[in-house]
Amino acid sequence: MKSLPNTTSEAKTTVHAPAANTAAVATIAYDDTEYPCIDWIAYSYEGGAPSGGNLLVTINSVTYLNLDIGAVMTEQLVFDPPLSDNKLGSDVVVTLAAGGAAVTGKVTAGHR
Repeated sequence: MKSLPNTTSEAKTTVHAPAANTAAVATIAYDDTEYPCIDWIAYSYEGGAPSGGNLLVTINSVTYLNLDIGAVMTEQLVFDPPLSDNKLGSDVVVTLAAGGAAVTGKVTAGHR
């Protein structure tokens, strides 16, 4: 794996915490001088067990992670090395599926 130039840049977070029964979507757009670099993702469901709970990470529309979630939980995934497609200007979309009528979800992505 080649070294990603922006891995020394300042760490950032992108958060989305919508209303109940709405997908939480964190979209991270990189410009043409940056490689995507996802260090960690934290997610949670509250208010009951999610119905059809799922965490999906895509980079340039290619699936890099697809994780089914069936319980009320808070979880953090750490990527070492960082999650990347090693292509300049890629877009990253982290989606936590809607959990059901009374269930709220939140997703946070740590990136550089």
